[in-house]
Amino acid sequence: MRSGQKAIPATSLLIAVLFVSALAQRSAAVQEEAATRIGQAPKKAECVFVQPSFSGKCRESVEVTEKSTAADACAAILECLNDVRCTKTYCSATTIRGGWKLESSDPSS
Repeated sequence: MRSGQKAIPATSLLIAVLFVSALAQRSAAVQEEAATRIGQAPKKAECVFVQPSFSGKCRESVEVTEKSTAADACAAILECLNDVRCTKTYCSATTIRGGWKLESSDPSS
């Protein structure tokens, strides 16, 4: 060791190396996840609803979140269609609230 230089304790050096290594691994994981998402369209579900007072079938396309299913996504619309307090517009902006049933919920790309 040269005169005037302080020795770095081995434990401090080890902690620094482990910290930098952990940061590098996290950065690589984030970059990999971002690369897989680039160019991918969000998952969608095609929902078909029926109601005796509604002419025909109501078809709605909805985005499916990462940790849910097509049925879950369609259930959110169904809840609105059966709630008189819901102001969202579905099924050609129908004002019919109540009595709706989910006929099918198919995943699409």
